[in-house]
Amino acid sequence: MNADSSITANYTYDTSHQVKASNGSYYSSIQAAYNVIADSSIIKLWATTYTESLTCNRPITTTLQGGYDSGYTSIVGEPILNGELTISDGTIIADGLVIR
Repeated sequence: MNADSSITANYTYDTSHQVKASNGSYYSSIQAAYNVIADSSIIKLWATTYTESLTCNRPITTTLQGGYDSGYTSIVGEPILNGELTISDGTIIADGLVIR
């Protein structure tokens, strides 16, 4: 550029990768991951707000671990569940999860 110029950058929020299970797969919601994971799995969450309700009704132990950056390499904040958490079976370990 050799004169004053204007540029615009557009970013797309990649919601399809905001939940990662210990099986290596990515999910667009916490519920989608919970529905298919094995016992003793960890569900890693981005440091973002999840507007959904989560129903845990399987006889498994699951850890909801979060606050990760988009590459799941560092904890950078808190994941927030803006909805209801219902546990009717199994065990849920909430590691860093804020429920509102």
